Amino acid sequence: MDPLSSLDSIAELIRRKAVTETTAKGQVSGADKSTHTQAQRAPAQKPTPEALKQRIVGLISAIDQDDVRKKHKVVRLFVENVLTWQFGEELRNDPSFSSLVDEVGAAMEGEAGLVDELMRIGEKK
Repeated sequence: MDPLSSLDSIAELIRRKAVTETTAKGQVSGADKSTHTQAQRAPAQKPTPEALKQRIVGLISAIDQDDVRKKHKVVRLFVENVLTWQFGEELRNDPSFSSLVDEVGAAMEGEAGLVDELMRIGEKK
């Protein structure tokens, strides 16, 4: 399977996980709602899925191959970018963003093959 084509399904998995976790914890704030509204009003400002893919590929490719924490960095980078793409850059300013990224990343790392697919993405460039 081409790792780039699987990004859409992985991104959807992250989106669903993030929505489930924020809803379950009652973390949907006014800022999140306004971000969602802004995304609906101005879809032209949101990068295309292809642009997101290319951005992620570039960022993953830039991580040093010898970095002992590469897998963790790849997962975190991927999760951060998909969440901010889906819910808006303002999400990065939310105090719970880092813990949400950690939780989603940990869930991804527990899924067989997902991290390996992400690692292969950086090698395709």
